[in-house]
Amino acid sequence: MGLIISLIIIGLVLIMAEILIFPGIGFSGILGLLALVGSCLYAWLQISQTAGIIVCSVNVVLVIGLMIFALRSNTWSRLALNTKIDSRAG
Repeated sequence: MGLIISLIIIGLVLIMAEILIFPGIGFSGILGLLALVGSCLYAWLQISQTAGIIVCSVNVVLVIGLMIFALRSNTWSRLALNTKIDSRAG
């Protein structure tokens, strides 16, 4: 059970790093998704089918919650360029 929880935490941290630090589909996002899928597969194959379904459901809820948090917070305003250029070409 500890491996499943640590895979979920690692997956969420990597996806959050992909959203906040390294935008775009990159290495950390793919590794985060693989960690979440690995937690589902490990629970499904090693524990039971019911545990696999529960872990997959928890992963989906956590990823949706992470996306809602990232889209509603001031994350994008902190990353956006806010300088205005007032000069003109002569």
